[in-house]
Amino acid sequence: MQITTYGCTSSVYAESSGFFRVEGNHLYIEPARGTVKSHVCGGQPSEKPDSLAVREYVFGIEMKDGRETLVISGLDGKTRPDYYRREVQ
Repeated sequence: MQITTYGCTSSVYAESSGFFRVEGNHLYIEPARGTVKSHVCGGQPSEKPDSLAVREYVFGIEMKDGRETLVISGLDGKTRPDYYRREVQ
């Protein structure tokens, strides 16, 4: 993610790898390693380990315009995972 405000650009980039598992309609993301790189508005770049906490989501299939669509949300049914992107047509 990158944002520029008043001519000052800040960026954050996260990358992780690991495993996932599915139990019923629950999706568990289990990172094995990850890093977060950031550079805030002219400051020094930094790189830190990402959280290795297991993340739990609920998923389901919705019909939209006659097509099946995978929908992933948090346990509250609203929150989306960081990497979630739904195509808009």
